[in-house]
Amino acid sequence: MVTIKEINLENSDHQSIENSFRKYSIRKGKMIEFASNSGYQKIADKFFFANENDRYFEATRIKYPFENILPRLILKIDKNNFHNIKIRFSIISGIYFLFLYIILLVFLGLVIFKNNFNGDISIILILILIQFITTVIEYKLSLKIIKRII
Repeated sequence: MVTIKEINLENSDHQSIENSFRKYSIRKGKMIEFASNSGYQKIADKFFFANENDRYFEATRIKYPFENILPRLILKIDKNNFHNIKIRFSIISGIYFLFLYIILLVFLGLVIFKNNFNGDISIILILILIQFITTVIEYKLSLKIIKRII
């Protein structure tokens, strides 16, 4: 998947960052992209669903039902260097974002190459704006939690 943003935490100790992520994470199975908290209950002192393999530690912020409008962002951290955190969309959020941009390109192509096209592109632009705003909100919430645990 495509990296949206890369965060560098050079001012913190590698081991303390790793310990913090492990301490405040609930381990999930392979499908971290679809992890969710099915109820309104608070999970004591846990902020992330996490999964790891030989090379990467991946985490996603625990979202409650009223936050499901926000796209799911995955934090991908190389186990050898916990200072660099790469942020990407989950599969579903990425497909939705790609779908919106393909529709935008199709509409722009119709507007440019068809002289008598009377379609309205404003709905697509509004959906892209909403997607962008919700992504920024989710990014800020994830960043706030990262700063809180470190």
